[in-house]
Amino acid sequence: SRGTRWDLALCFFTQMRGQCIRPNEFSYGTLISACELGSQWRDAIQALRACGTQALHPSAVVYNTTISACAKSTQWQRSLNLFATMLRARHVQPTTISYNASLNACATAGKWTIALSILDGMPAFKIIPDSTTYGSAISACGEASQWLRALLLLDDAGPAA
Repeated sequence: SRGTRWDLALCFFTQMRGQCIRPNEFSYGTLISACELGSQWRDAIQALRACGTQALHPSAVVYNTTISACAKSTQWQRSLNLFATMLRARHVQPTTISYNASLNACATAGKWTIALSILDGMPAFKIIPDSTTYGSAISACGEASQWLRALLLLDDAGPAA
């Protein structure tokens, strides 16, 4: 699943389905990962939706990869919508990586207030922020020239940063 060869992964996936080979969560995850590397956020979302309609329950990894695909393509609102969908889903639990992918979307867009809200919501899911979590939140504040807030976050991070 190399960056410029996402189209081959999509072709292979289509052929697999055409030969009555039922895709599983792993094959959907691989396709979404290829879409992420190829900056094909639309195809990544389409694959996530298809996974859900195939009586499969997308894992946190599948959600995280789709969130990242959107974030890397500056589709921060779509990233956050997917993250919100993940938080509401009963079959999947968010991970630190889920939060980090969402915070990265906020950082790219300079959405510091949303980033701080996401960071504040982590304890509800018993998720502990790591250095990447704080780094993304700090970047979001920096992109919006919220230097004082960035410094406060750096202080909050302590050894994690």
